[in-house]
Amino acid sequence: MIILPNKYTPKLLSVGSLSPDFNLMSNDGNFRGLYHYRGSFVVIYFYPHDDMNRSIKEIKLFRDKYRFFKELNTLLFVISEDTVDMVVEFSLKYAIPFSILSDNDKVVASKYKLLNKDNKVIRATFLINKDSNILKIWVDKRLKDYYEEIFLEVEKNE
Repeated sequence: MIILPNKYTPKLLSVGSLSPDFNLMSNDGNFRGLYHYRGSFVVIYFYPHDDMNRSIKEIKLFRDKYRFFKELNTLLFVISEDTVDMVVEFSLKYAIPFSILSDNDKVVASKYKLLNKDNKVIRATFLINKDSNILKIWVDKRLKDYYEEIFLEVEKNE
């Protein structure tokens, strides 16, 4: 199922399709790729920039709910178009316990079809199942309105 606001109708990847792989530098100095985590549920959250008010609120909400991801053995990747140095600084500033990945050249955002007409990253969340297929997509929705649904979907599809 894809959850879209009425104002936005992108040509998205489809639910059930294989999630594009990536290999991005993380805030901890290591490269992370989706293929390393086959067999696990993965949540991938794309956002445009670190120090935007909405980004700060949503990343802090992920931080505050992170223990639930761990309890469900679900990996969380947050992908920003900011540089590695910027995501490192941001993660330290807000004590982020999960991987924030730098997609500064927007290659991964492009693979996920999340670039708007101005080449800006569109905020979106993908829930990936254990077979690396897309289970659910939320586009340009406020995280506070659907984060519980993420946990319910993982539990339902376990």
